[in-house]
Formats: sequence, structure tokens, C-alpha cells
Amino acid sequence: MPYVNIRNTLSKYVPQTGLRSILSLHGVNDQDTDGDGFKFRNLKVIEKTRQESNYQQLAWMIALDCYNNGINQSITSGQESLIATVPDVFRGGNLNLIDNSGRYDGLHFNEQGQQKAAELWRDAILDPATNFTQNAKSLMATPPPLPSPPLPVTLVSFYGKSIENKKTELRWVTSVEENNDYFEIEKSTDAIHFDAIGTSKGRGDSNENVDYIYMDEAPNLGITYYRLKQVDYDGKTTTSRIIALRSDTNSNDFVYPNPAEHHLEITTDDGSTVEEITLLDLSGQQVLQKSKASQIEISSLKEGEYLIRVRLSNGQLIRKKITKI
Repeated sequence: MPYVNIRNTLSKYVPQTGLRSILSLHGVNDQDTDGDGFKFRNLKVIEKTRQESNYQQLAWMIALDCYNNGINQSITSGQESLIATVPDVFRGGNLNLIDNSGRYDGLHFNEQGQQKAAELWRDAILDPATNFTQNAKSLMATPPPLPSPPLPVTLVSFYGKSIENKKTELRWVTSVEENNDYFEIEKSTDAIHFDAIGTSKGRGDSNENVDYIYMDEAPNLGITYYRLKQVDYDGKTTTSRIIALRSDTNSNDFVYPNPAEHHLEITTDDGSTVEEITLLDLSGQQVLQKSKASQIEISSLKEGEYLIRVRLSNGQLIRKKITKI
């Protein structure tokens, strides 16, 4: 699983739902390393989740899972070492017990293997010797904030689009306005630090839909973030949600991380999928290629600079220089 999926879960869902543990069944994809290498990689991921969640007791369950037409004993030893030496890491299901009869190609589970895997995970979670349900220290959800008082302005919509001459058109609609003096339009390159770029006079008091439009004559290259600050006659302010607009197709926004050590991730903002990823050395020789995937493993490459070429389903071709560390 790309780490960005774990990060999104920790930041978007866990604050609302809480988290008992992260269940990991990695191993079959780590055939390029040994037990020590497996332990090193996974320990870094565990440490990163605990750092980013600000919870050093975040529990992990590590499955014994490295079966590919047989068991890789070196990877198994790395999994056992993680379980034995890292605090708050528990033994998950022993999926190596599922032999070829539960796998349609010697690796991936068939229906029988899926059922057996579910049973093994159940048994690991309920194992009285581990007593996981008592010993795992849950990451608790964040209590929801108290509801805010009614806002002086009801914002029905706020959106924007790039238009000709490299301008950005912002539009928003209000259905109710009370004591509304004006809107201040703000923009940012990082969605954190915003600068005011203009104002738009409000209606004061209104109970009907009011349409507003503002033109940003000089949007940033790449992604620009916008928000509205509504200002009352008495100086009180409220801030809208943030919207993000892309004013060009700079490939720097598609390929990350860069520099990278283990893998590269390809993202798109229009729903298109990755058809093919090709990595070339600086002499133009192909060194890696992968089809129908948004991630490519680069651990085997030597340190240095490479060229990546990504072909998307919408026909777009992304070219970019990346650094392997």
C-alpha cells in the first residue's frame, strides 16, 4: 500500500473514528531484500505513522506473510523480529499456513484462501496469549467541536475555473446575508499562508440568491488555493472553505516523493489513470517499466538522477527528472 493511503486515513478518518490498530500483511512484495531489510523498511513506516499521528503507542499487528510458492524464511525472521522487539507491535495472522491449495497462482488467495485468511486474522486478534484487545492502546477519536453560532452569510457555492489569457475566474453564490459589508478574496501557494488579492462589496442584508464574480489576473503557476473572508460592518470575519485550482499542467505536481528512496507515486487530478511508467537513465536507456499501476518500486536503482515518463489514459504524457537517494 502506498504510504499516502495510510497518511490520508490517519489525517481524514481516524480523528473521527479512532483507531485500534494497523493490520499489516506485507512480505510477498519484499522479495528484493532479506529479513533485516524487511524489518528496516517496516520499522520506518511504523515510526512514521506514530510520528504523524502524534501517538507513540499506536498499535500494529504484523502478519507472518511471505508465501510465494513456498515460505521465505528470511522475511519470516524479519517479521518475527519486529513482533518481538518493537513496542506495541503484535502478532497477526500466520498467513503462511495457507499453502497452494488456497492460492490460485501460488501467491494470491482464492476463495478458500480468503476465508482461511479471515479466520487466521480472527484467531490472532482474539488469541488470549496475546490479549490484543486489552493490550493494544487505542488511538481515540477527537471529540467534535461545539456547533458554531449561525453565520452572517450562507454560502451556497464557491468555485473557480481557468479561462483564456491565463486568468482564473472565481464565482460564489450566497442565499442569506446579514450585516455583510464585503468579501475579501485571498490566495495561497501552500493552503496555509494566504494573501489578500481583492475585495467584492456585499449586499448588507439579503434573503435571496446573490451571485458574485472575481477575476484573478495573475494566478500562480501550478496549483493556486483560494478562500473568501467575509467581513461584517462591525469588523467581525468568517472564512470560507479552501478551493484549489490548477493553472497549468506542470508535471512537478504529479510525481512524488522527489527525491525518493523506495518508490514513486503518480497522482492525477482529473480522474485519469496511469497507463505506463518508464524510467530512463540520463543516457536514455530504459531501466524500469511498469504498466497499469500508479506506483513503481525503485529500491533496486543506484543513487542518482533519472528521467521518468508517464503515459496517462487521457493521452497526457508527463516527463520529469527525479532523484534516487
